[in-house]
Amino acid sequence: MGEIFERLRPQKILDFSGERLTNAVHGQIEIEHLHRYFLAMEYCRDKDVLDIASGEGYGSALIANVANSVVGVDRNADAIEHARASYPQSNLRFQVGDCLSIPLHDQSCDLIVSFETIEHIREHELFLAECKRVLRPGGTLIISTPDSKIYSPDGRPANKFHRRELTECEFLTLTKSYFCNVTLLRQRPLLGSVILSAAAGEGKVTTFDRRGDDTFETNSGLARALYLLAWCSDSTIDTPAASVYVETSQIEVRDAERNSELRRLEIELASQTETIRRLEELVAGYRAREVEHAKERQVQKIEQSMDEWLQIAVQRIEKGIREQINEALNSNAFMTPVAADEDASARDLSVARSEIERLSLRLHAIETSTSWRALYPLHRTLEGMPVVRTVLRTGARMLWRTSTRPFRRSSAAVPPMLESKTERTAEFVVSEVTIPIASNKLTEAVNPLTLTPVQRRVQIRAIGSLMPAQTLSVVVGIVTYNNDDALLRRLIGSAQKAIKKAGGKGAILFIDNGKPSLVDANITKIASEGNIGFGAAHNRLMTKAFETLGADIYIAANPDGAFHPDCIDALVRMHASHGGQALVEACQFPVEHPKVYDAVTFQTEWASGACLSIPRVIYEDIGGFDEAFFMYCEDVDYSWRARANGYDVIINPSALFLHAVSNRENADKTWEMMLKSGHILARKWGNTEFAQWTAQRLKELAADPASSHVEEVPEEWRSVANFAHNFSFSPVRW
Repeated sequence: MGEIFERLRPQKILDFSGERLTNAVHGQIEIEHLHRYFLAMEYCRDKDVLDIASGEGYGSALIANVANSVVGVDRNADAIEHARASYPQSNLRFQVGDCLSIPLHDQSCDLIVSFETIEHIREHELFLAECKRVLRPGGTLIISTPDSKIYSPDGRPANKFHRRELTECEFLTLTKSYFCNVTLLRQRPLLGSVILSAAAGEGKVTTFDRRGDDTFETNSGLARALYLLAWCSDSTIDTPAASVYVETSQIEVRDAERNSELRRLEIELASQTETIRRLEELVAGYRAREVEHAKERQVQKIEQSMDEWLQIAVQRIEKGIREQINEALNSNAFMTPVAADEDASARDLSVARSEIERLSLRLHAIETSTSWRALYPLHRTLEGMPVVRTVLRTGARMLWRTSTRPFRRSSAAVPPMLESKTERTAEFVVSEVTIPIASNKLTEAVNPLTLTPVQRRVQIRAIGSLMPAQTLSVVVGIVTYNNDDALLRRLIGSAQKAIKKAGGKGAILFIDNGKPSLVDANITKIASEGNIGFGAAHNRLMTKAFETLGADIYIAANPDGAFHPDCIDALVRMHASHGGQALVEACQFPVEHPKVYDAVTFQTEWASGACLSIPRVIYEDIGGFDEAFFMYCEDVDYSWRARANGYDVIINPSALFLHAVSNRENADKTWEMMLKSGHILARKWGNTEFAQWTAQRLKELAADPASSHVEEVPEEWRSVANFAHNFSFSPVRW
């Protein structure tokens, strides 16, 4: 019989993030992780061991069964707190720390275990240098990582948590550059049968691989290994023996549980499908009734207008006839022509009344026709296309005036007041069509005090102030870094009030890049990954908002600001007026950005991330912020990308957000951060002059520009970028 050891089970189970193994996870992930730790345990006996990126702590606890001492290090404070509470052992301690700056003294451990860590960072050389620093002379590093050619065959990381994966050749080259001796093993999780010789010694292993229903492949050794394990040391390494992890005891039980769960889910799905079908029938009935009611209301309006016009026209005609009769009675010489005119006017009146009756019958026939019902959705669609609707209405008016001209023998047939109103309306509408409503190129700023009535109408339409109240789902995202609790309470309270006033359909998400901050019971906290930067943190929140919560709009809000009670409602209405095809920035007060925006259409060159609302359509098209920017300029880059892809970038002056743009600390560190972001922006958008200028300023601060690779945007996009105004990135208004 072999050695028996027990795996401790904590009372509290951490949530599964999608990558890190917890006690709630079983199957392949559990098997491949446990196998690595079991194999490493034989090399950890009576040694001082460091488990870097220890996660929830189960692996460190296993090693502590045989090691002299074990230190588990992880940058996630929640995981470290959980590990300390779950695995209290005298020779085991856990500590918060980063693999790029290991919190241990030089030459303080005999062996380092690092499983599935290196692919989560980009600074591989710095990580291995830190491992060499804390290892004692002759110490050993046991490290694993997926083979990118097998794990991510299309060249892009299949795992969203991975930053830089390595091939087998790259992995060997990297480890051999820091250690004299490197022994490489391959690992492949599998379900099958293992046949090994009973004789002592390693022996030769042959694998038989199923490649199809009736196709098999024979290999000497393990083919298509998913993971690479390396034993690294400056001393001689005993080649690890081949090992097998056997998972048999629970396979049948878990299969039965899984089948039972599948049957339960199938029944639940069938029930939900039936519920959805009934709801769809109800919605269809409601829509049909709404169409009928809308048609009735429209017909009533038309009939009322026709009755009013007919009444006025008949009154004018009768008045004219009476005046002519009176004049004829006063002069016998004109009796005969007056009588003729009276007869002609009477005939005209009779004809007009007959024609009106005929048109009324025709209108009734139209209302009850199939074509009217079929075209009604078009009428509703045109309600959201004011310019097109105006042109069609103008054409209809002109056609009506032409068709009814025979019944208007003189200008007296239609009241002058009504006639002039119709003419003025037609003239106004035709001129309105010439106004450019939307354009990717910023139009020339217009003085609001000199707006024409047409421009004012376009302005009202652009801002969405007359849009009906919307029921769109809104998520407010807050990223903090060592912010004051009082300011956070102010922001959260203002966001809750603004969401409620906008219809109450929304939520607040929170992520902390620094020390733990105030957490309100009414908001959802996303697990911190350390100080990952403004854009990267908001990307995590946007993923949660759009892909999990199903939000229509995401609003990024600075933690040191506050929403006006009407702010979110104003943002939602403006989104609705633009069909969800625009980035909308709230107006910051008491001091706003001085950048130019069009006074009619409110278009601007870029939108500030201090309070920026992003619709689902744009997120699904162009994604989130570029995480190459740690802080600053990521909102400029995002705005340019949106404009380059055909979307509008606008500001809503009626949506107020308390946040003075001048509240930044004028420190060298802040200036250095801005210069690095500006340097990345210039390289990405192909502006050599601005890149050289930022590089020179960084050199004066004894700082280096970003050395990482920056992927340039397509040539046809660069027309939207404007570096002429330094870090303003647009002309200023004042």
